[in-house]
Amino acid sequence: MTSGILGRASVVLEDMRCQHGRPVTLADVTRRTGIPRSSVHRILDQLAGLGWIARAGNEYRLGSRMFDFGIGAAQGDAEMACAWPVVQGLAARTGLIACLGTIRDSQVVILEKAGGPPSTTSPFRVGARLPAQRTSLGKVLLSAAGNEAHENIDARRRDELGRVRETGVAHTFDDLVPGIGCVASVVRVHGRPADVALAVSGSSLQVRNRVFRLNVQAAAAALGRALEANATRIAPERLTSV
Repeated sequence: MTSGILGRASVVLEDMRCQHGRPVTLADVTRRTGIPRSSVHRILDQLAGLGWIARAGNEYRLGSRMFDFGIGAAQGDAEMACAWPVVQGLAARTGLIACLGTIRDSQVVILEKAGGPPSTTSPFRVGARLPAQRTSLGKVLLSAAGNEAHENIDARRRDELGRVRETGVAHTFDDLVPGIGCVASVVRVHGRPADVALAVSGSSLQVRNRVFRLNVQAAAAALGRALEANATRIAPERLTSV
């Protein structure tokens, strides 16, 4: 278990973030985190006092100050600043949900999302964490990461990642939600894959259309050029060799 007040506070905040805006109770957080109830109570009270979370009765949710921190971080991230207009443009051209994602701990994290009709069936929400091997975003990012990232992947998946690496494009159909498909392409900066990829999501029948693959590839190339033109310096650890 994570020790220290900062470590435990981080675990509590991460648990609340994963609820996607739903309020939580002291009992909820205690059960999911495994942190002693008294410690969780103290952490929640301190975070509420700082404005990082809001309390209503016996329920807690992330507060407006956390939103301010998130906006500040996004505005200070050159990669995200370049990506947002590209994601918006991709959604406008295709009429589908457009996403920017990265991999963290074998999961895809959705960093940006635009477009698409309001739907409770779509798994693509900003901040959502999805199993990498079951998403097109995860497949293109895993394929670009090289063989060292494939050690815990079965032979069939490794063969699939090899094909994705050759084409630079990955598809998924019905893997996360029945009837929902996705096509993704990795973003390249100075010819090397960055740790982000772009995708569009719609009905499985829609995304089989070649035009959506071409749009995603064009958007990924445009984002790569935007990062280069803005002289963005991607740290070495944020690039993976091929």
